[in-house]
Amino acid sequence: MTMKPIALYRATAGTACAVLIATMPTMIVAQRPPVDATFAISNVTVIDVEGGSRAAGQTVVVRGSRIVAAGPSASVTAPAGVPVVDGQGKFLMPGVWDMHAHPYHNIPARTLPLAVAHGVTGIREMGGGIQHMADATRLIDEGLLAPRMFVAGPLLDGVPQGENFPAGTGLTILTPDEGIRVNLSIDI
Repeated sequence: MTMKPIALYRATAGTACAVLIATMPTMIVAQRPPVDATFAISNVTVIDVEGGSRAAGQTVVVRGSRIVAAGPSASVTAPAGVPVVDGQGKFLMPGVWDMHAHPYHNIPARTLPLAVAHGVTGIREMGGGIQHMADATRLIDEGLLAPRMFVAGPLLDGVPQGENFPAGTGLTILTPDEGIRVNLSIDI
């Protein structure tokens, strides 16, 4: 069985890394490969999430953050000198997106690497404290393994947060004038 090329190319290099990390938890390290790094995964079973099928015995070649070749291991080979990971007995699938999360105020040093280990390669962060965002950004810049992050900014709410959220998570806005003042004062 062969997969549609579009299904194979939708998977990203980050997905390949996430699946490998999830299957080898002792290998989790906060290191990022060089932007142009190339590696291959051979003999892996690729999951086609669109068609609901799987293709065993596939080789996937990744350069930087893109899949550059994918197909049956008999016809797709890794370039000479490129590291090859044996994917026998392992599965490769497109990364999962968490479309409503607040990882920045939930101990990001633990939650972000766990997300990647579970196949989450993208997170839409729906609001948190500015200081929490700054702290998490620093950790990521220092090498913390983390999904791609799309960040909304601070949580702006018309209801006081109370004790349900960590201090500094959001800003309470009770009037339109307060909203304008807060909007003009935020500098991320």
